[in-house]
Amino acid sequence: MNKNDFDNALRKQCLSLNDLCDDQIKGIYEGLSKCLSADALKGINKVVLAGCGDSYVACKVAVPAIKKYAPGVAVESVRAIEASRYLSFPDAAHTLVIGVSASGTPNRMVEIMRRANHHGCISMAVTNNTESPCGLEAKAVLCVNTPVFPDASPGLRNYYASVMALIMFAAQLGEAKGTAPKGSLDKLAVAIKEYTDSYKPVIGKIDDQMFEIAGVWKDLKAFDYIGDDTEFATAFFSAAKVVEVAGAPVSWDDSEGWCHVNYF
Repeated sequence: MNKNDFDNALRKQCLSLNDLCDDQIKGIYEGLSKCLSADALKGINKVVLAGCGDSYVACKVAVPAIKKYAPGVAVESVRAIEASRYLSFPDAAHTLVIGVSASGTPNRMVEIMRRANHHGCISMAVTNNTESPCGLEAKAVLCVNTPVFPDASPGLRNYYASVMALIMFAAQLGEAKGTAPKGSLDKLAVAIKEYTDSYKPVIGKIDDQMFEIAGVWKDLKAFDYIGDDTEFATAFFSAAKVVEVAGAPVSWDDSEGWCHVNYF
């Protein structure tokens, strides 16, 4: 079989990331420059990250970055329903609520920004659409400026952009608060570029390996994905893509939950 006969949008996006990287970094720099000022960042004592689906797990990935660059800032990632309904904001004036949505269209994300504003928090949308309902509701917008791609769904490039934007924001926050050395953001951007470039020599081999695995797995009826801590995000994201491209039944969990339930 020829793997190119089975080409698809998700594969095309995977293979596009090396070309995307430079433009994506520039786009996020532009978004950061138009978002919150250094003075505004200095006053932030807590960060709440929220999103739906892929965006929710992008938030989970960002938590360690904020802890690293801004260790004095309390940070948590929550599901959109929690941020829009149940979360309290005892120190609202110093709390930044970040709503992550590439499209900026889910109603739940608009509710999060609206609720944050109602309680006096700083609301910030991380999106690729500044004129979206979520972008218009937020007090600040970090536009990721992801270039247009003809086969953009299911979203891999958007997830890549959201994760990159959040960790670059973490470095910017740390610099503003003085908990990270000046130049940390630029150093991080270089590291992202180097990490992405490290796949160039091997991406073809990985593509071959994935096609071989697909041939072995094509008749499987269901899939389990297990990951702990930030790797839970990888498990969740991978499971979501299998649903979106193959329609197969999937489950995702951390190892503790899997050992208690799915193991059986």
